[in-house]
Amino acid sequence: MGKKTVARHYVPSARVQAQLAGAPPFGSQEFWERVALRDREHPDYFDAEVLVTALRAFLLHDDLDSAHRICVELLDRWKGYIYVQAWSWCSDSEEDRQDMRQEISTRLWAVLLNPAKSFWEANFYTALHDLCCDVGRKFERLRERECPLPSGYDEDGEPLDELPDVIDPQWQPTDELMVSEEERDRIRGVVTALPAPISQVLYLYYVKGWQIQSTDPSVMTISKALNVTDRTVKKRLALGRAMVRAKYEREETHE
Repeated sequence: MGKKTVARHYVPSARVQAQLAGAPPFGSQEFWERVALRDREHPDYFDAEVLVTALRAFLLHDDLDSAHRICVELLDRWKGYIYVQAWSWCSDSEEDRQDMRQEISTRLWAVLLNPAKSFWEANFYTALHDLCCDVGRKFERLRERECPLPSGYDEDGEPLDELPDVIDPQWQPTDELMVSEEERDRIRGVVTALPAPISQVLYLYYVKGWQIQSTDPSVMTISKALNVTDRTVKKRLALGRAMVRAKYEREETHE
């Protein structure tokens, strides 16, 4: 006879257990008010694992509307992370990135509604990261089967116009950075592959040394140069850092 499979039980972190212990009744007005909080430092903030636990409770009581509401909240919270992961796997194709984001979201929705997937209640980040990598590897295999176009040519075989170099060719890192020529080229390649709004902010902040904001009206800032708000600049800067980090991590795992 075959060996009987026993479902594993995953224990949430102490932080999640404390949040669950102090949570109001699932579905109450106070509960939904706390679900809407996005500041992780707020004392009433719920981690993703708490939301998954609540979602599974709603499913157990056939409250599909509340379960779907939690799914929408989780997808909205983690859409930035999914965006970064899709870019790290498909940095040279916006169409592939969109397809990958769509597949991740679809699979995430399905797995959240499956109570058998208990690991999501204990470690949401790791489970989502594994899901993204699984989808990323699938897209990588599909891309390897395709015959890529020669570098520098479009779909009609015409040469592409020379792309502007986002990083100043004359820029040299300071001695404190201790960056080798090879590493500098690698950084240049990663940053120039980013979407233009992101690469512009990284260039102006890290290479040109411009400030995000200034009380001196005569000082040119990044927000003034790009005609966006200071908050938008900060969001793009944070997103750019995350995208570069994700790209590096993925490349290191392949080496």
